[in-house]
Amino acid sequence: MSVIAYFSVPVQDFIFDDLFSSQPNVRLRLETMVPTGSALVPYCWITGGNVDAVETTLNESPVVTEARLLDRLEDQTLFRIEWSDELDGLFDAVRDSEAVMLEGSATSEEWSFRFRFPDYDALSAFYRTCAQNEIGLTLEKMHNPVEPRDMVGYGLTPHQREALLSALEAGYFEIPRQSTLVDLSERLGISDAATSQRLRRGLNTLVSATLAIESADDSFEDD
Repeated sequence: MSVIAYFSVPVQDFIFDDLFSSQPNVRLRLETMVPTGSALVPYCWITGGNVDAVETTLNESPVVTEARLLDRLEDQTLFRIEWSDELDGLFDAVRDSEAVMLEGSATSEEWSFRFRFPDYDALSAFYRTCAQNEIGLTLEKMHNPVEPRDMVGYGLTPHQREALLSALEAGYFEIPRQSTLVDLSERLGISDAATSQRLRRGLNTLVSATLAIESADDSFEDD
């Protein structure tokens, strides 16, 4: 089963730290693309900064053969990047793990990424490769995406779904609450204890099916 992982990387451990040094207020967003050979993420949107200075800095980067300005949209500019042979480290690890970058963005402080890996073994191998190459990668969270066939029910029983929808309609989740557990139990025609159980179990099932976020730990290093 595929896995979605969120990472952060200090700017100095990845590409374009020279850009952020000269243009600290710019923001950069890499376009989503499946890695194929060396043609990995060839487009990026840059927001803010002096366009001419940004273009010059990109073309002077050791990881870039050519940065070509393609489009402008208000304060955003779109560049097509041709990577040089100097490009390695994190991108190499991405290619080797067969990961797909779903999101990639950066400020002057850090890069943030969202990757889809084929399975946990691929994620584990990617993490170890980055550690071996001394890339300051931090795993923020990970989860298994919900399969399309599961999107309708999220694994909820009919009673759990009814209890959650009733609670939502009655304002039970609002602050301050618009109804009490007693109000809900009367609405559902069951006891307070049964209502509470359905809500807790339903919420547990719903969160597990949609978020399923696991804390980053040392499990990769123990493989």
